[in-house]
Amino acid sequence: MIYLSRDNGRIYEEVSGASVCNSCGEKTFLCPHKIVTSSEIILPSHCTHIKICRPHVHQCALSAKLKGNGARTSEADAPGRLRSVISQKALGNVSSQSTASPSSWQGIWAPVMLGKHFEEQLMLKREVPRIISLDLCLSLTEQLLAALLLQANGKLPSVRLLSIQELLWDLLTKRYLEEEISILGLQDFLTAVEKYSADSQIVSTLGHVLQGHLDPAALRYALIQTETLDPVSLPEAVHFQSFIQQHYPFLQEVERDTLILEFTAYSGRSSTPTSIIGFILLLILRHKEPLILECKDTLTMFAKSQSGSLTAEELSRAFDDLVPLSNKAERQFLIQQSSASLQSERIPVQRAAHIVAYLMKKDEIWKKRDPCQVPGEKKQYNTESKEDRGNESPDVRDLRTLSNALSLAKAGGSLTEQI
Repeated sequence: MIYLSRDNGRIYEEVSGASVCNSCGEKTFLCPHKIVTSSEIILPSHCTHIKICRPHVHQCALSAKLKGNGARTSEADAPGRLRSVISQKALGNVSSQSTASPSSWQGIWAPVMLGKHFEEQLMLKREVPRIISLDLCLSLTEQLLAALLLQANGKLPSVRLLSIQELLWDLLTKRYLEEEISILGLQDFLTAVEKYSADSQIVSTLGHVLQGHLDPAALRYALIQTETLDPVSLPEAVHFQSFIQQHYPFLQEVERDTLILEFTAYSGRSSTPTSIIGFILLLILRHKEPLILECKDTLTMFAKSQSGSLTAEELSRAFDDLVPLSNKAERQFLIQQSSASLQSERIPVQRAAHIVAYLMKKDEIWKKRDPCQVPGEKKQYNTESKEDRGNESPDVRDLRTLSNALSLAKAGGSLTEQI
């Protein structure tokens, strides 16, 4: 496989023309089963690096057991094999897109970001990869998002796992009795995140969180924004300005006008909840969401020991100033989860801004809550059927996924229910 980079090797994308080879059992560009004549590679503008990765051996677990070799490689061989396996997992089929989409994944799985569990479990490979449907991918995404909300509130019955990678693995081990099946399920889900990231912005956001580019609080922020969207108060006739005034009152006039123009170009003047939540997810992926940017600018003043990142103590002091009414136990857990996902004691300001924005929006909802509202009562969106979501528009799919996740979380969620 060949990957290209435009930013000095930081992020790679697949070369145009790559496709799945049935003999190799994975996507390749150059292999003995394809190349019979000379091939030409058109390099994109500003290309700085080219990476060439050899196909790795897909060993069937059953065959390995029958041969007595074991389903996993030895610990001595694991690091090198792992880098080979993960380096070829690029999220999103970039070659199928005419231009690079901000919502599509263009990263490479990194072992340090995937965590210890993923390092061990990604070693077991099928002979032929299994491609699960978009419905299955979104259904598991819903359950993971619901577990993420319940986890921060301490409502999951199991021990509170810190990283989102551990939470995903815990979810899969509860779904399947055999560990090997859970491992293959993990691989199926990661493959689905790669495949469908260009078709769903919430799947793409989850992929960036698993990779470590975004904090898990970014997913919580998308969920809490979904909670604030009232389908009754935002019919198509209402302009986007009312949403901006309600949710981003701190924006200057020029910033508001720019945001309105961007939203109009995105949605075509439709101010429905589906188009708004799709636009919010796009802004999160582009690191342009107004409240998160505002929090980022504010947090830079609290980064005393090192510019661009905060310690747990510095972030706690920022919480005391910016979100004094937020739950202290939840604050501490969000800090610990961010550190665990990064495997670092320091949290970048960008990731810390996701946490603060989520807590701010949560406080805002609590302050505006109707005291007469029945506890557990939720807004109803059109989520009548979960079947054949591939025929829906991407924004409708994303809103449905977020809304279903909120429903699961509020119900206490049967999070291990079969899809």
